[in-house]
Amino acid sequence: MTMRSLASNARIRAALALAFLTAAGMLASPSESRAEGPIPAFDRLLAHRVALKPELAGVHPRVFVTAAELAALRIRARTTHKAEWDRALATLVSLKQAPPPPPG
Repeated sequence: MTMRSLASNARIRAALALAFLTAAGMLASPSESRAEGPIPAFDRLLAHRVALKPELAGVHPRVFVTAAELAALRIRARTTHKAEWDRALATLVSLKQAPPPPPG
């Protein structure tokens, strides 16, 4: 082997070792590998208490916005956030094709 091929092999081994060590760090649990980043750990999300707004208690089990907030969202969808809303609508498959036939 020439000196050039030995140096090339050493660089390849160093790159593989670096890739392995990086991957091993990513596979470790978040508490072991690094401090919590912008995305909290799943167990912390499950432990986080979530409560409905008092004015929505007893209204409907899946309602998280008030009528006034819904009206404000509709206005934003037509004005200040129209571009974002149009992009979201453009990606909906249900608006790009005919609906499926009724069952039966």
